[in-house]
Amino acid sequence: MTALKHSFLLILCLVFCSSVYAQDRYISDKVLVPVRKGMSNKFAILHKGLPSGTRVTFLEQSSDRAWSKIRTSSGITGWVRNQYLSKKPTASVLLSATRQQLEKLQLQHEQLKTSFDELNNDLGAAKNSLNQQSSKASSALNELQSLKAISSSAVDTNRRLQELAKKHQMLQTELDILRAENQGLKQSERNTFFVYGACAVFLGVLLTLVVPRLKMKRRYSEWA
Repeated sequence: MTALKHSFLLILCLVFCSSVYAQDRYISDKVLVPVRKGMSNKFAILHKGLPSGTRVTFLEQSSDRAWSKIRTSSGITGWVRNQYLSKKPTASVLLSATRQQLEKLQLQHEQLKTSFDELNNDLGAAKNSLNQQSSKASSALNELQSLKAISSSAVDTNRRLQELAKKHQMLQTELDILRAENQGLKQSERNTFFVYGACAVFLGVLLTLVVPRLKMKRRYSEWA
């Protein structure tokens, strides 16, 4: 039983030690491919080595399909082994492109987040403005209702004023008629007084002329 315990402890120690010293490692896929003047390793090297992922232009292929003639972007034309050529980009190039795309997407994400925050702030400001406008609209509606009530009262007052103006005009017309009649009566009274005065004067003159004659006739009759 004790030996079993010692074996178990030993196994634990070995596992622990292996976990401490065992660390992950990755094999680099970086390769330098030499460009030669001809289709053999015996030919001179035109370029010491193109790194993995370098883009080149394919020109032709050897009859044994072991070599390919290529041209670099810098204008170097030579031969490389087909085993180092691929129709697709290497993993490192794809990874780099993926990283660039990821960085671009992250940048777009940050920009979109910033735009979203700005739009959210604008939305909050718009809501506040909408609430203020709604409050103003409610106040304006109340004022409009008050003005309608005042306007209705003003319409009634105006109608009454118009009726009173009509009545005033009618009374003014009647007053003018009464004044005209009064003026006519006064003029007629003056004319009557004038006639009476003329009659009195005429009677006085007549009496002045007639009475002496009557007295003279009476004397003549007495004398006769």
